[in-house]
Amino acid sequence: MKTEFYYKFIYSKLEFFNRKEALFQLLKGLFLYIILCLPVVVVLLFSENIFSFSSKIRLALLFLFFTTSALFIGFILFRYLIKNVLFKNNVVFVARSVGQFYSDIKDNLANALQVYKNQQNID
Repeated sequence: MKTEFYYKFIYSKLEFFNRKEALFQLLKGLFLYIILCLPVVVVLLFSENIFSFSSKIRLALLFLFFTTSALFIGFILFRYLIKNVLFKNNVVFVARSVGQFYSDIKDNLANALQVYKNQQNID
């Protein structure tokens, strides 16, 4: 009974870690988008000021900027949805990734979770 409590506790902590890591990856992608867009906007503004583009060229540049921005944001969101909604990481995989960050855990946590799962399947 006590073992099941610890297993559920560790399981909930690993699920929380997985959600937090997914949110971190999403925010990292969005910040990368912002960091890449700012210089592009500045270059477009300076080039418009220097070369005085016609309205057709300005419209084409605006359309190109919005299209690439939408594709980049779509890619970030698609990657997030694929990794975290459609194909959720199992707890053992998350435990292995936690073991990579902490040298004292290594793969002991993943091994313990696998042993417990196998024991539950046998019973």
